[in-house]
Amino acid sequence: MRGWTDGTVILIDDRLTQAQRRVTVCHETLHIERGIIPADALEECRVERLVAERLITTEQLIDALRWQRHPSIAGLADLLWVDRVTVERRLESLTPAEQAQIDAAIRDVA
Repeated sequence: MRGWTDGTVILIDDRLTQAQRRVTVCHETLHIERGIIPADALEECRVERLVAERLITTEQLIDALRWQRHPSIAGLADLLWVDRVTVERRLESLTPAEQAQIDAAIRDVA
């Protein structure tokens, strides 16, 4: 477990990397904001998606994709200061409009 909250205090594993701490604080903060504590598996999935959307804007994702000649999840995570799961959730949750924006931006670079 990377972090935990009771709704007022957030505890974080002190062995986490900077990126993992960033994701964990955002994750636990969203639990507090949503008021769903403890969370079931469905709520955890929702929060993971919301964390990804909050920490990785479409513009940031475009910039990260432009920086990498051959994008990888690990490389994107490093550039975006998040963990791999957060990148995966963000890519999975792209709206058609966001995907079109990314496709157009990447096509313009190529």
